[in-house]
Amino acid sequence: MVTFHLDSQAYWTLRNDATTLSHEASTAMRSGEIVEGLPGRRISCARGAADELRQWFKDNRQRYLAMSGPGHKSLACERALEAIDAALRSAPALESGSPRPR
Repeated sequence: MVTFHLDSQAYWTLRNDATTLSHEASTAMRSGEIVEGLPGRRISCARGAADELRQWFKDNRQRYLAMSGPGHKSLACERALEAIDAALRSAPALESGSPRPR
């Protein structure tokens, strides 16, 4: 399992804009836990779902930048990428054959 924290802006950007996620990634996003004292949600999911969420944030960061330049959604995507990358790097050995982020 991979666990990471998405701040409120990243979580709600994902929740409102992600329409093409797999069932596994969508379920992970919807089941994000509220952690007292931290805005946003803690997501725990399989490495494959984390990889998919990471890719969604990477793709959409570029889209948001192209649409309006640096703004709250592109910055939220950047913070989410950093959080997911850190979680993937510190996660236990590969569980599904997915490569670690570089």
